[in-house]
Amino acid sequence: MKGKAYFISGRPYLWLYGSVTIVCGYSFALLKAKRLEHSFSEFLDLVILVVFMPSLLSYFVNTFNAVFDVESDKVTKPFRPIPSGVMTEKEALISSFVAAGAAFLLSLAFLKLEHTILVLLGIIMGIVYSTPIPRVKSNVYLANLWIGIGYTLFGLLGGWFYLYSLVDLLKTPFIVYMFIMLMIHTALATIVKDLVDMAGDLKAGVKTLPLVFGEEKAVYLVVLSLWLPLLGFPLLFLFYPYMFSFFYGLIYVCLVPWAIVETTKLLKVAKMRETSVKKTKLYMKRFKSVFFYSMVFLLLVALTNILILL
Repeated sequence: MKGKAYFISGRPYLWLYGSVTIVCGYSFALLKAKRLEHSFSEFLDLVILVVFMPSLLSYFVNTFNAVFDVESDKVTKPFRPIPSGVMTEKEALISSFVAAGAAFLLSLAFLKLEHTILVLLGIIMGIVYSTPIPRVKSNVYLANLWIGIGYTLFGLLGGWFYLYSLVDLLKTPFIVYMFIMLMIHTALATIVKDLVDMAGDLKAGVKTLPLVFGEEKAVYLVVLSLWLPLLGFPLLFLFYPYMFSFFYGLIYVCLVPWAIVETTKLLKVAKMRETSVKKTKLYMKRFKSVFFYSMVFLLLVALTNILILL
């Protein structure tokens, strides 16, 4: 029972999202290097980067945050380990810092200096996001952007740094453009999570975009997150035409119909006059769909980059 609680506390689906984002960044590094071959030691380091680092950092950030979200979770997620009584706040704090320490040591032992710096930034951002002072989570203008920066920073740039350095990054504007676009996309997409948590956040006094600016406006921003990658990606070819490939059309074939359907469903839920419990369930379905949409976009970009190299 305890083992399952620790596993759930780290939000496994976010581990997966972090891994996919790293793979996407790594695929751009491969595209620039024009190679697919790896030695065994390179492959081992890649496994540590893609599998272990996202799981450890995600566990730290989410379990640490759960300690400070108990009141809100009692309303919207009473089944989670801490509000359900399966895990104590002390156990959550200790295990979260063990995970953070493990991530830091693994990065020192196997990965590059850039990765170690990203790990330290991730730990600091996680602490600042959750703790009562300064508690970025309570800042309605910064909270979602903070999440977008955090996941894209270690994800996309973590994958990129596997083959290249910070100096190389500054000389490669297209990866900086992708970072900014994905950061904004992630920040806007996470608003759907605030829609799920409206009742709990209202009780806990947490200021989120849906509570401050209204549910319908928040939904419009989530809808924008669906279309931003589809509209922003072609600009990459406008500025860097040498990167163009018809393979990227696969992204639009798969995601344009999905974006249309999801936009319709989100707007429909926003206009419903239901109880907070019913709305929470409806937005939870939309959260899952938006989450998988983002992950499929990243996977399709990575797949396309690899197909170009074959």
